[in-house]
Amino acid sequence: MRLSRAERRWAGAIFDALVPPHASVRFPYGARRAGVVEFFEAHLDYLPARTRWGLRAAVGLLGAYGRLHPRGAGAALEGLAASPIYALREAVTLLKQVVCMGYYTDADVRRELGLDARLR
Repeated sequence: MRLSRAERRWAGAIFDALVPPHASVRFPYGARRAGVVEFFEAHLDYLPARTRWGLRAAVGLLGAYGRLHPRGAGAALEGLAASPIYALREAVTLLKQVVCMGYYTDADVRRELGLDARLR
C-alpha cells in the first residue's frame, strides 16, 4: 500500500524522531536512511484492513501533531506515549515496533552493527 506524499513526509519525520540520524554509535543511520518508510509501506500490505488503516491513521495523527508541537516530533511522541488515553499510547508503541522491525532489516544497518557476523 502506497502512502500519500504527505503521509511519507510525516512517516519520515516520526520515524527519524524514533531513530534519529547520527544519534549514537548504536544506531549508525536514521530511520529514513535505513529505508523504514519503504518497509512500512510494504508491511501495510500484509496486515488486516483495520490494522492497516489504524497504522495510517497513527502516522497522520502523529505527523500532524508533531508538526504542531512547539518542540517537534520527538516531544510530541513522548507526550503521546505518556497520554492517559490508551489508544494514543498504543499507537506510539505500535509504530515503534514497526520502525524497529524495518530498521534492523536494512542490510547497511545489519552490517554496521555486525548482526550477521559469523562465529569462527
